[in-house]
Amino acid sequence: MGKPIIRLENIWMLYQGEYILEDVNLDVYKGDSIHIYGRSGVGKTSLLKIMALLSKPSKGRIYLFDKDVTELSEDEKAVYRAKYYGILIQGDILIPTLTVYENLDLILRIKGFKEGIRRDMIIDALNMLGMEKYLDRYPDGLSAGERQRIMIARAIVSKPEILLLDEPHAYLDNENTLRVLNILQRLNEEDGTTIIFTTTDAEVGLGNYFRKYYVIEENKLVKRV
Repeated sequence: MGKPIIRLENIWMLYQGEYILEDVNLDVYKGDSIHIYGRSGVGKTSLLKIMALLSKPSKGRIYLFDKDVTELSEDEKAVYRAKYYGILIQGDILIPTLTVYENLDLILRIKGFKEGIRRDMIIDALNMLGMEKYLDRYPDGLSAGERQRIMIARAIVSKPEILLLDEPHAYLDNENTLRVLNILQRLNEEDGTTIIFTTTDAEVGLGNYFRKYYVIEENKLVKRV
């Protein structure tokens, strides 16, 4: 199994004067597929932000590839995100003044991909989600479900080593939810992508797609068998 690629040690997170996460410990290994669930407001988004180096915990340590990254500067954390992560966090939006293509291309530019391969990567990601015909659309010309699929495409377009997806099926109908789950399963099984996926409850049918399950309850992260 080797060493975890993400390790959270004794993580506490304070929000508006109260702890929403208490003494959270989690080891994530390469190729893991993890489903974390819990009702709205229990700290799922905060936990993903900590793993993505977007938020610093009130207490505890974060390790990425065996390196303590808790105290890195924001610029140093941005380098790690660009190198390893694809992220969709609640509240994310597409840049309204950029087309669908330009929104995805911006991510690839930030991650350092060369111009010659970026278009093919964008087309591939949009094809997987059935969104290739929306290439030149602006976000305000898309429905909520279409925007959500574009944001998923933005998360996967760089073929990241780690995917952090916060309720990515929000606004999606059953057909497109199934499409997304099948894409994630394929990325995990064929490419070895490590996936962490949150929902508000232990939804029926997700057992076929993930191998590890956790629930956040009473501010604790609890593993489910």
